[in-house]
Amino acid sequence: MFRTYLKIAWRYLVKNRMHSIINMGGLAIGIAVAVLVGLWILDELSFDTYNKNYRTIAQIARKEISKGDVYISDGSNHFPIPLAGELRTNYSDLFNHVSLVSEKSSHVIGFNDSRLTVPSRSSTASAMWL
Repeated sequence: MFRTYLKIAWRYLVKNRMHSIINMGGLAIGIAVAVLVGLWILDELSFDTYNKNYRTIAQIARKEISKGDVYISDGSNHFPIPLAGELRTNYSDLFNHVSLVSEKSSHVIGFNDSRLTVPSRSSTASAMWL
């Protein structure tokens, strides 16, 4: 019975070549797009999961409203220094460790007796800080 189905399918493919090519091409493109979207979603969901505390890592973004336009900064967020103390005291359940960094020069991030020097224009930290 399965052999009969294959014969019928082959006859249809040979008889309607152009229609079959269009159908198979569309199916191949659809599967390729679905796989790429799935890989993209997997990559987005696995971001920062190398860190054991990845569920508690957060980045604060600055939102500005100027002349009716809303601007959300994604690259260079500049915050006042007292913000770190405010986050530590009033939001201690959400922020255990707060570090502020500057973009213009190299900076030192410290916790207890450990120190980490980060060169300018970098926002990376070693695993001991995370």
